[in-house]
Amino acid sequence: MLMKKFKLVIPVLVMFSLLAVFLAQSLSTAFAAKAFAHITVEVNPKLTMTVDSNEKVVSVEPKNPEARQMLSDLTIAGKNIEEALKLIADRLDRSGYLGDDNQLFFIVQPAEGVKKEAVSGVSERVLVTLRTELESRKSKPAVEIVVLDKPVQQAADDTINNNVTPGAAKTNLNAAKVSINDPATWNRIIKEANQDLLAAGFTEAETLDILRKASLVNPVPREIYEIAAGFVDMKDAGIPYPVSKNIFAMGQGLDQNVFRKEISTLISDLIDMHEAGISIETGIKTLAMAIGADRSLKEVSTIVSGIIDLKESGVPEAELLSRGQRAIEADPTLRNFDDLLGIRDNSDDDRVGEDKDDDEKDDDDDDFPSINGDRDDDDR
Repeated sequence: MLMKKFKLVIPVLVMFSLLAVFLAQSLSTAFAAKAFAHITVEVNPKLTMTVDSNEKVVSVEPKNPEARQMLSDLTIAGKNIEEALKLIADRLDRSGYLGDDNQLFFIVQPAEGVKKEAVSGVSERVLVTLRTELESRKSKPAVEIVVLDKPVQQAADDTINNNVTPGAAKTNLNAAKVSINDPATWNRIIKEANQDLLAAGFTEAETLDILRKASLVNPVPREIYEIAAGFVDMKDAGIPYPVSKNIFAMGQGLDQNVFRKEISTLISDLIDMHEAGISIETGIKTLAMAIGADRSLKEVSTIVSGIIDLKESGVPEAELLSRGQRAIEADPTLRNFDDLLGIRDNSDDDRVGEDKDDDEKDDDDDDFPSINGDRDDDDR
C-alpha cells in the first residue's frame, strides 16, 4: 500500500516542477516583451531605467552606491518617463548634483530586438522633459543625450569596465549618426580635429585612437576637439603619444563628470611640468599622486605648482615625489601644502630686502644736507 502511494507522489512532484519552470519562463518572456528601451542616467548617481513601448518604467537598476542610496526611498517603477525624470531631477537637485557646472548625461539604448531608430521618440521625450523641468530651476546644467546600439554599449562596457561614459564606434555624437570609425559620418568639428592631429605629426592610427578615446570621455564634438587640441599641445611640447595617452587612463575610477571637466587641466599641468624641466615620467607620477590626494581634482594644479616650485628652487628631481607625498600625508586637506613642502615666498624676502635698503638710505641721507636744506652755521 505504501509503495502505491509513493508511485502516485512522483508524477505529482514532476508535474509541479514542470509547471514552475513554465511559469518562470512565461514571466521572463513577459518581462522581456515589455522592455522597449533602457535609459541610463549619469551624473554621479548612475542608474538605468527600463521602459516599455508605452514609455512606462518597468524596472530601475542602480549602478553605483550613490544611486542605490538615492533609490532607497524613491519609487520610480510604474511611472511614465516624464514623472520618473521629474522625480530624479528633484532628488538630484536637492542632493546638489544640478549645479551650473554639472552635466546631465543620458544614454538611450534600444532593448533586445528593438531597432535604434524606434527609440528616437524616447530620446526626444527625455530631452523635452528635462528642458521643461530645468527651466523652473535656478541652476542650468548642460544636458547631453546619446543613442547607442546595444552591441556598441556592450562593447564599450567590456572595454572600459563601466568606469568611463560609454560611447564607442557608433556613438551618436551630435544627435546625428556619427561614427568615429567611419569618417563619412564625421561633422565639421571632428574633421578639423582629425586634420589638426595629422598636421601635428600623429599617425593615422594614433589620430583615430585619440578621437575614439576622447569620445569615450565626452561624446560632444566640441569637447572631442578640445581634447584633441590638448594632445597637439603635448606633442608640440615634446611629449610623445605613447606617454601622453596615459592621461586617458587617469579617469579610471573617477567621477566622470569631474574628469570630463578637468581633463584639459590635467593636460596643461603635464605640459607645465615638462616645460619646467621635470621629466615626463615624473610628471605622470606627479599627476597620479595629485589625483590620489584629491579625487575631486580641485587641488591637483596646486600640487603640481608646488612640485614645479620645488624644482625651480633647486631640489633634485629624485626628491620631488617623496617631498610631495610627505606634505600630502602631513596635511590631507592640502591647505598648508606649500608650507609643508618648505617653499618660501620670495616676494616676502624681496620686500624685506627693499625695506632694509630704504632704512639704510635714510641713514645715509642724515649724513648729508639736502639740496634745499639749511647750511651749517659755519658756512654762513
